[in-house]
Amino acid sequence: ICTEIITLNLATTSFCVGDAFSVDYTAVGDFIAGNIFSVELSDAFGSFASPTVIGTLASLVSGSIPVLIPLSTLPGTGYKIRVVSSLQAATGSEAVSVITISSLPFVSYSISGNSTLCLGGAVTLTGIGTDTYSWNNGITNGQSFNPTVTADYIVTGTNTASGCSNTDTITITVNPTSASTLTVAS
Repeated sequence: ICTEIITLNLATTSFCVGDAFSVDYTAVGDFIAGNIFSVELSDAFGSFASPTVIGTLASLVSGSIPVLIPLSTLPGTGYKIRVVSSLQAATGSEAVSVITISSLPFVSYSISGNSTLCLGGAVTLTGIGTDTYSWNNGITNGQSFNPTVTADYIVTGTNTASGCSNTDTITITVNPTSASTLTVAS
């Protein structure tokens, strides 16, 4: 029985570890019930001597396989992918595209003030470790603000060269009683 698998090129060839996307393939011939199509990722030099399976699909026909770049993948610019099958074992063509995989940037924050404060107190949060930053809750990076409730503040830092982003979180606890309204019992 003659079978063939053609791994189709990806629309995008730059990814970050942890990225999820789909790999399309064309299957020609008769595959046997129970067949699994697997997407294999080469090493950073394009070698499939010890590939990493990054997605699978039980199927007998052409389709699209959801994949995930493992967080443990080393950064590199020479990765390749291909699709293989289990029943009529066949190794598909490699996609012509060479893939770049970038690591996630280190992202953290610095805080001016305390993470626990009284209502009316001020704090400044500044993202550190990457090129650009955005905060949830409408916070501007490096600008003082007065939180009114206890909340998690999440900074997203992006490395503009790779487009990869990562996050870090700090909880700011607000004591609902302002310092000026506290009374001391005598």
